[in-house]
Amino acid sequence: MTATANSKAKPKVSSRGVPNQRRGAAAARTKAKSGAASGGAMRSTVDETAVGLLKRLASLPVSDASRVGVREAAIEAWLPLARHLAQRFHGRGEPVDDLVQ
Repeated sequence: MTATANSKAKPKVSSRGVPNQRRGAAAARTKAKSGAASGGAMRSTVDETAVGLLKRLASLPVSDASRVGVREAAIEAWLPLARHLAQRFHGRGEPVDDLVQ
């Protein structure tokens, strides 16, 4: 063996000076998130209007008359994500329609 094979490699250190101990799936998830933040392409099943509708719904008082319509629009906007998740968990004992609900 060579001298480099016997010596331990230095652990990678984050920008805060903390050793990076993530390995495997957790590291891949972190890498995927950072790729999206830095302009990498990540596919989404929900468009930005769905997020805006939730923010608007959260800001409306409970007694507001437009809250019902905004709530229904938000539910419909998030249906693509619900369908995607239902397909992902299909075949585990529950019908897809029940999972979407």
